[in-house]
Amino acid sequence: MGLIILLAGVVATVSPVPCPVDWERAAESAVDLSRHLEAPAGRDGFLRAEGGRILLPDGRRFRFWGVNICGPSCFPEREVAMRTADQLARMGVNCVRFHHMDSAWSPLFPKDAPDTRRMDPTALERLDFFVAELKRRGIYINLNLNVGRRFRPGDGVRDADQLGYGKSATYFNLRLIEL
Repeated sequence: MGLIILLAGVVATVSPVPCPVDWERAAESAVDLSRHLEAPAGRDGFLRAEGGRILLPDGRRFRFWGVNICGPSCFPEREVAMRTADQLARMGVNCVRFHHMDSAWSPLFPKDAPDTRRMDPTALERLDFFVAELKRRGIYINLNLNVGRRFRPGDGVRDADQLGYGKSATYFNLRLIEL
């Protein structure tokens, strides 16, 4: 099925044409933005908020150009982590938000564990490697650590089975704050 275009009174039908991007060859592109990233991320110290702006330690303004990476994608195998970090840097991304890391569909908490107080060592190793690869290329990270966690009986949370996502209750429930 084509797309109908009306331009200057002329009607034309255009068939969609695939336009695949070969990300493996993107490093050869003139639009590689990785040269604009100051690597490694944080090399000069911590960013700070001041006057409604994010500033580098030397006072220069810093702007984030970021993406979300969610759930299982936060824990890629090494080769995928390196390729993803390269691709994000080439696109000029300087911040990755790790989101829904703690959701049931993510590998962070072992599925057979009675609680959510232990994390899967393989998932943590993959996350650590991915974070290091991003940092090495000048990409900051934002870890969202309380998004979709579903507490289990072993966590000692009253009515855990009825709580669903515990996110909102962690602002006032002392046991959830502790966990």
